[in-house]
Amino acid sequence: MNDLTLKTSEGTLNIRVAAWIEKEGHLLVSIFPDGTISLPGGRLTFSETTLAGICREILEETGEALIEPKLWAIIENFFLHKQASYHEFLYIYRGTIAEQTHYARNSQEQSITWLSIEEIDTLKPTCLQKLRFADTTSLIHLINRD
Repeated sequence: MNDLTLKTSEGTLNIRVAAWIEKEGHLLVSIFPDGTISLPGGRLTFSETTLAGICREILEETGEALIEPKLWAIIENFFLHKQASYHEFLYIYRGTIAEQTHYARNSQEQSITWLSIEEIDTLKPTCLQKLRFADTTSLIHLINRD
């Protein structure tokens, strides 16, 4: 696939999508081997809309279709990873999926599971914590520098 990642002399630009899927006090998350916890999602591909991208990513990662996706937040994310600088545009959609105890992507790459909403402070990027009590009826714009 042709991910929307652009490497420059100053760093890397990513265009990504993620899903905020909440159910009964829990949030669906991706847990990576290094312990990082984030929302399920991934990079867009060239010519793919953010809506098509989030639907594809959730289907790939969970085996379930994203139901009633709605763009909810845009995060401009600036961070360092392994001494490299990243500038990322992250589009977050709210939606639902059929609840399962195990999801398709539970693998060595990541596992998909439910996290208590009380543990949201462990999510990356850290500004995701602000979304816990955010208005769900309007578009939110956040800038994050980790």
